[in-house]
Amino acid sequence: MISSVALKALRGLATPREKTGYCATGLFSSLNKAFAPSLNSELNDARSMVTQRRCKHSSTQLKRKFFQNPARARVEARRGVDRTPEPVGPRMYEAVFAFTMLPNGWSAPPGPDVQLPEYPFQMKRTKNKPSNAIGFLPVYSKFRKDGTKTTTLIKKVKGDREAFIRELRAVLDLPVPVLAREDALRIRVGGTIEVDGNHQTGTPCNNVLLLLPHHGTGLQESERFVWTSHSTSKKRLLLEMAPTLAEIKTLVASGPKSTSLPQLEAYLDAQTSGSVPYEADAVRYLVKTYQLFPGTMNESKVAYACMLALLEGYPSTDILALSYMIPIAVQKTEPCATVLECASQLEACQFVAFWKTYEKLKSSEDPVIAVFAKNSIVKLQGAILDVLALSYKDAPTQVVLSALNASSPALVTALEHSSVEYVNDSTVSFQATVDNTKRQRVYQEGVTYAAITSLMNQIA
Repeated sequence: MISSVALKALRGLATPREKTGYCATGLFSSLNKAFAPSLNSELNDARSMVTQRRCKHSSTQLKRKFFQNPARARVEARRGVDRTPEPVGPRMYEAVFAFTMLPNGWSAPPGPDVQLPEYPFQMKRTKNKPSNAIGFLPVYSKFRKDGTKTTTLIKKVKGDREAFIRELRAVLDLPVPVLAREDALRIRVGGTIEVDGNHQTGTPCNNVLLLLPHHGTGLQESERFVWTSHSTSKKRLLLEMAPTLAEIKTLVASGPKSTSLPQLEAYLDAQTSGSVPYEADAVRYLVKTYQLFPGTMNESKVAYACMLALLEGYPSTDILALSYMIPIAVQKTEPCATVLECASQLEACQFVAFWKTYEKLKSSEDPVIAVFAKNSIVKLQGAILDVLALSYKDAPTQVVLSALNASSPALVTALEHSSVEYVNDSTVSFQATVDNTKRQRVYQEGVTYAAITSLMNQIA
């Protein structure tokens, strides 16, 4: 039998001292000469055993050693070959139209005043919408279970698809990698283009991406609308797209379902634009659905819901109820964090601090939040006057002006609020109510002992 030290030497585990001892005594060479047949067989068995043990790697080790670092990459690295992908080429078609994209895939097309160049590719909108409304763009967000991966699907691309993909890579800065499996852009069965990440919710990068499908959509001239933040056509189209209040109440009664999100989000957009009145149950139900299905969470919609509850619901506690259903991580993101900070300051009647924080919303990077904040100042001032009228019958004018972020008493008069009786340079007088009027004390005679005795006798 071969000794343990010999096995160590074969496996490369023997210490220098053990190797030196073997060389000095010549045991290894004598064993090889005297017992060549048996020793060779044992050596072969030892080598096979060593090889077997060295090949037992976990799947993670195999992936790290071989799949993520293949032989070609190792050889090229030793030879000094640069394996970085080639840079993405420049855009061939510059943007000519700025737009707002709804998460459900809808955006108004360019107006007749926008000159569109000829493009070699086209994208058809969906058809058969009620009231002959303009269809949606076939661009969809796909969320895997629990949000483990998010991708964007682009369908119905016609014409020169290669030109579209080149332009898409230039817009999103997606180079062609050396290995095909590392590509963030793929073409699926049926011609669907899949891109890693959510590029459908209207961030600045996404706006550039989704600008491409608007060109060459083949819409009739009568179907074109220019969508601005104050246009009546925007409200009309949102009203046609949004479900009715009766449909929303039916959804609420049926319980939270992920399939209800498109209708709820469309109704939220209609409320934000002022097309339909504020409905607290619809907003609360949308946030509740996000809570039960975290993979569908849309942080922008959550911020819009909080903004609605703040501006339309104050001084009610609608936004407080929403805050219990919003994850802490989402509450810390902007603009949701600023909206909740404003709500906390309003609830504490810290009106001066509130208006300073509110300036952040008016200059928000989110255009929906910014426009909504600017258009709701008068409504907020009226709600603050309602709160002041609960505590004051007569209040110093300077206190009221600070609470309203106003500079002169004339601005208070211009609000024409029903709770304000009159305004002058020193005092703002509110309508007398049960809440702001000192109540008179009512004194009543105590109950006599005879009456108590009579009651006790009746009970007995």
